[in-house]
Amino acid sequence: MTSGDGASAPQAPERWVDVASTAVGAAACAVLLLVGAFAGRPDVAVLGAAPLVVTAWHLLRRPSGLVRAAVVAGEEGPGGTLSAAVVLDAPAGTAAVTVDVLRHDRPVVHALVRTPGSRRLPLLARTVRTGPQEVATVQVQGVGPGLVSVSDPAPRATRRTVVLPAAGSLPDVPLPPRLRGLTGAHGSRRPGEGGDLRDVHPFGPGDRLRRIDWRVTARRAPDLRELWVRREHALAEAVVVLVVDSRDEVGPDPLTWRGSQPPRPQDATSLDRARQAAAAVARAFLDRGDRVGLDDLGVRRRPLPPGAGDASSTGSGTPWR
Repeated sequence: MTSGDGASAPQAPERWVDVASTAVGAAACAVLLLVGAFAGRPDVAVLGAAPLVVTAWHLLRRPSGLVRAAVVAGEEGPGGTLSAAVVLDAPAGTAAVTVDVLRHDRPVVHALVRTPGSRRLPLLARTVRTGPQEVATVQVQGVGPGLVSVSDPAPRATRRTVVLPAAGSLPDVPLPPRLRGLTGAHGSRRPGEGGDLRDVHPFGPGDRLRRIDWRVTARRAPDLRELWVRREHALAEAVVVLVVDSRDEVGPDPLTWRGSQPPRPQDATSLDRARQAAAAVARAFLDRGDRVGLDDLGVRRRPLPPGAGDASSTGSGTPWR
């Protein structure tokens, strides 16, 4: 699969705000301090003064700057696994960072991560779909010392990729009735060299001397007045054009067929099956040295002309770069 980074949202103002519970707790501590001072109860005043001093100390050490997050490519994983990494960059003094991971606008992970500066978190996602899709969307928020302040939520970081279909192996593939390539690995109907025996024919213009069959000549023309040559079928290659229509895509749930709602992300669609079948057929023909082309009826562009190449390029890994 090939990859691409999602567009970053506009950066929010870099500010930290107090937690609502902090203000409530500070007010309660201030009331205890005043009650203890006016009532002559130092023990009550200490109960209110100590938390108030600690809260003020943490507020003075409140970080400045916004927590940053980015989703970058990770190591290649097995089929159906999308690998990435979340890179966190927190300003000095940040106690922790809340990390929310979403896929298809649905929350999947919520974690509180301690970040002494920068940190890299592995991220794995599984998919049964192919084509362009979202790996993950990450939103983070910083937590100040003593959990008395939080930062504004950082802009969302998104990673998108193109998942290539897995090319399965086929034991055998059909061949067209007429092979077009001049040379190849399959027997054709036209006369040539390298294939199975076609017939034995009297020597004529265009025949090569090395094609003379001396045994047949000695049997049919003992006086050597006529020479006989062996003619063979030429070896040729198949030229295959795969046709895929990407305009329609339906899932296994009939409720999604009318188009009012998209197929569920956890269900493979008809287009996913078509891509996998096309990749398997292309790999089978390429392994035999044939040429394969592609025409997508749902895209307004020229078809991919038939060509040969490495079968691994039909898609069995997840290239990110």
